Amino acid sequence: FAVLTATRSQTAREARWSQIDFENRIWDIPPSQLKMSENGGLIVPLADAVLEYLRHLPRQDGQDLIFPKPKGRVLSAAMFSRVVSSLPGKWIDTEQTRLREKEICATMHGIARATFRTWAQDDELGNDQRFGARTAELCLHHKANDAYNGAYERNKSFIRRREMMSAWAEYCFSLITPK
Repeated sequence: FAVLTATRSQTAREARWSQIDFENRIWDIPPSQLKMSENGGLIVPLADAVLEYLRHLPRQDGQDLIFPKPKGRVLSAAMFSRVVSSLPGKWIDTEQTRLREKEICATMHGIARATFRTWAQDDELGNDQRFGARTAELCLHHKANDAYNGAYERNKSFIRRREMMSAWAEYCFSLITPK
């Protein structure tokens, strides 16, 4: 879910059913659940494949967390990261390994966010440069860097972000689903 929504581990671990709007295909995340809470809340456009994934998750009566621990609390970061370490084979970040000259294992943050950002700028990974850097940064809940654009930035490019998140989900699922 963190990978498919390009969100941070903590944000995904704290995701709640009450924040998912299946009809409008969005995840409405409050600022308190975001690392950059000063940027305000974030509305994540959810691709159809992500909504289908959510529909198939088990739901416990009275439980609002999407990914609860057995006793109903938020999963720890270690439990979430264990998903990556339990994947078959050894997940090595080849580019970072090359740059640092030592083996660098992939992390949940790197897979969910750095891979999304790399895909967004690299047509070799299937983006075909359909989406600009600004749209990718908005998907990651980042603001424009300079004071002028950051102060006056009001357009959230929701339509382009929805297109981008749908293309990202399609790319992700294409890697695990036979065509």
